[in-house]
Amino acid sequence: MAIDITMEVTGIGELFRKLDSISANEILRKPMEACLIDLQSYMADDYPGPPQRPYPNMLWTAKQRRYFFWALKKGLITVPYVRTGKLGQGWSWKVSTEANGLHGTVGNNLGYAPYVQSKAKQALIHYGNWRTDAQAVEEKRDEIVRRFRDAIAAALAK
Repeated sequence: MAIDITMEVTGIGELFRKLDSISANEILRKPMEACLIDLQSYMADDYPGPPQRPYPNMLWTAKQRRYFFWALKKGLITVPYVRTGKLGQGWSWKVSTEANGLHGTVGNNLGYAPYVQSKAKQALIHYGNWRTDAQAVEEKRDEIVRRFRDAIAAALAK
């Protein structure tokens, strides 16, 4: 699971005309890293409280009920449920330099992460409880653009 954002920030073209691409990418790397760290923190830090009991509409079908009691008997799940924190620990970020500029990625390598925190794939049981990638982008969009604009303006002012 990864969050990809494409945003148009005014001044980038002028920055690349004024500087060579290596220097321009070095200027843009600092705000890119700050934005990625901010998005990673947003996704990882706010764990919802423990699930409420009784679990409303948790086991809708006979198949779900059979799996639940089978997994409980095998010790794969425990009741009451205790969060491990692995989802929050699974978030990471990286910046890579490509032919057309920098590419930043925030992602989670856990297989179940998309079903918990991806807007496109979030399971109904997690809806409204867990922050999604779309919420992170919407919440941080203005700050991301501001960081890049400030870095570009500072570089062009020199």
